[in-house]
Amino acid sequence: MKKELLRRGPRTLLATLRKWEPEREAACEVRRVRLAYFQRQQARMRYPVYLRRGYPIGSGAVEGACKHVVPDWFDGGGMRWKPTTADPVMHLRAAILSQPRLDLRQFAGVSQAAAA
Repeated sequence: MKKELLRRGPRTLLATLRKWEPEREAACEVRRVRLAYFQRQQARMRYPVYLRRGYPIGSGAVEGACKHVVPDWFDGGGMRWKPTTADPVMHLRAAILSQPRLDLRQFAGVSQAAAA
C-alpha cells in the first residue's frame, strides 16, 4: 500500500478500506477509525504531486535539521542559552520565517503608532 500511496495517492487505500468487511467487532472499530482518519487526511496525502515537485514527504529532513541546526545555533562561542530563554526565541524565529508579514510589535510592547 505504501508504494500505491506514493504512486497514486490515497485513492486505492481508501477504496480498500471501504471494501473491507471485517468479521470481528474489534476489527470493525479499527476499520472505522482508520477510514475516518484517512478520509480527513487525504488532501495532505497528495504524495505523487509532492514528489514531482521535489518536496520531502517524510519528517527526516526536519528532524535532522533540529538535531544539527538548533544545537549549532545555540552552542556558538560565548552563548549562554537555557531552555527557558531558548524556547521562546525558537518560537519567535519560526514565526518570523514562516509568516514574514506577521506583525510582532504587539508582543514586544511597542505600539504600532510609536513604531510608525
